[in-house]
This record gives sequence, C-alpha cells and structure tokens, in this order.
Amino acid sequence: MDRKEFMTLFLENISNHRSILCLDGDIPYSILKRINLPIIAADGAANALIKKGIEPYVIIGDLDSVEEDYLKNRNYIKIKEQGTTDFEKSLAFIREQKLSPTIVTGMNGGNISRILENICLLSQTDFIALSKDTVCLPIQGQKILNLPLNTKISIFGAPEAIIKTAGLKWELNEEKLSIGERNSYSNRSISSQVEFTILKGKALIFITFYHFHYF
Repeated sequence: MDRKEFMTLFLENISNHRSILCLDGDIPYSILKRINLPIIAADGAANALIKKGIEPYVIIGDLDSVEEDYLKNRNYIKIKEQGTTDFEKSLAFIREQKLSPTIVTGMNGGNISRILENICLLSQTDFIALSKDTVCLPIQGQKILNLPLNTKISIFGAPEAIIKTAGLKWELNEEKLSIGERNSYSNRSISSQVEFTILKGKALIFITFYHFHYF
C-alpha cells in the first residue's frame, strides 16, 4: 500500500469525525497537521505534541506527566481522581462536548497492561484508531474496503462478532470471533475489494501497511 492508497482509505473513513484524541504513545504527527480537527491531548501526550509544534485544543488528565511549563497559557482540565485512566477522562470530555466520533492515536504507549486496557476501551466505542503502521476500523453491519492485493488484515471480535468475508486468503464463513478465544490474525487480501459482513456483534479490523511509515 503506497501513501496515496493509504490516504484515500483513511480519508474515506473519517468524513464524519469531529476530533483527534492523542494518548501518550506513537503519534502520527504529520497527519495531525493535515487534518483540521481539534486535538485533545491526554496528559503526557501534550509534551510530544507541543515539541512538534502541534497545539492541543485542550489537555486532560491528572496531569502528572505533562511538563508544567506547557500548561501555561493553554486550555487544560485537571481531574485528580484515580478511578479512571486519562483515556477514559478524555473520552468523557469528548462525549460531553459532542466531539465524537474521534480518531484515537498513541494507543501503543506504556506497558502491555496499559495497551490492553486501551484496546478494551476502544472496543466499546465506534472510533477509528491510528498508529504509524496500522489503521483500526470498527465495523458493524457491512463494509467494503478497496485495498491493494496482499494487504495484511487482522480481525478481532469487539468483544465478539459473527462474521462473513469475501476477498481474503482465509475466508470467514459466519464464524465467531471473540476476545480470549478465536480471532483472525495476519490474514491477506486476494481481491481489490474486501467485503466484511458482521451478522452479529462488532469487529475491529486492523489494516497494516508495512512497506513504509507514512508518519
């Protein structure tokens, strides 16, 4: 998948999105500069954004990671309670301010338990997630994607789905996918169009483009 193909795929799927949420992980800085949407920084994510010359719309969290100088003359919301993560605090703000759906970036920061928690939270939303080499699309009902041949695709139940596919090397025929049980990892497209039909539940579709890092 080249840069133009990726941008076409990505832009086709964000037309109704209203914000970008940055967590404290790998952030695709160049695309943030190309999309005119308000950027919500979850605590420490603000450090990297500001150093890259990207101004967050607001900084949210317990603020134990963001550099204190970066809070001066910027909008921020400090939430001291520790019962929720900075991701959850940011999601609550996004919903309250009617800034959803959002594009989530930086999900792969921190230790394994934090990454797993981020994925679990994402599975409860209808938000797109983006990293330096992967875009994750939540799918319910039917979805057709135009993809280059041999694109790497992984499919996970969120938390479970009964799914049928057309255009993959290893087709799924009304098969159940669920977290903790069976999922479809590292499948491949064998057609220029790949069709996903979710008969029940919701799935997360991870599309990897590993010949380049766009960001």
